Amino acid sequence: MYPFTLFAFYYAYSGRPLPSIEVPERMLSEYMVKLESISSYKKFFDNADDILFRLDVRERFVDVNPKIQVLGYSREEVLGRRSIKLISRIDRETTIERFKSVLKGSREKFRVRVMKKSGEIVEMEIIEWPWMERSMLKG
Repeated sequence: MYPFTLFAFYYAYSGRPLPSIEVPERMLSEYMVKLESISSYKKFFDNADDILFRLDVRERFVDVNPKIQVLGYSREEVLGRRSIKLISRIDRETTIERFKSVLKGSREKFRVRVMKKSGEIVEMEIIEWPWMERSMLKG
């Protein structure tokens, strides 16, 4: 059902018929590989034992896995929020400098004090690297 919808959408919006049946089969094959890859990534991300997250270039949470609950927060509470708000005031300046370094292409590994929702401070190790999509820096 979905492949027909995909190709019908392509035809309807491109205004051109597909040149041959070989192209749609190749496109379908590539599409299915991509879907499997996304599905595998999502399973890994959602079920990881560590807190995994993606930040945009403004340090806001774009995605975070359910493990964020160990800090007392739900996924919904942190999405769109600046990550620096979870970092202890003592470590904020250093954390911002590390993030700027990541935006320049570096990988960073460092320890910070993080505030749980309860107010308790816990030490965590952060590993960050640039998030690229289609050769563009996203965070």
